[in-house]
Amino acid sequence: MGRCLPSGPTLERLCVSLGLNKREIKERGAKDRMIFKFGDAAWAYCGVSPRVGQLAILFPLLGKEQQELTRLQIIAFVEAKKKNPTSRAA
Repeated sequence: MGRCLPSGPTLERLCVSLGLNKREIKERGAKDRMIFKFGDAAWAYCGVSPRVGQLAILFPLLGKEQQELTRLQIIAFVEAKKKNPTSRAA
């Protein structure tokens, strides 16, 4: 639910149950703890704009084709913005 992170033993059981790489999930958990604790400052420290932090979390969950489609959509938005710089983003 995004309110807390699982403890070490719970995380290990989840990894076994879901067939996930324990080391990768532990690294992700460490990043999440840092973000929960320090918020936007943590994103900035990681070199990620706080405005796109959620995208940085969600993007890897997409399949390769979905990632490519999303990347192309973002490029198309930027190109459209360049052609009409007076329009404002929603």
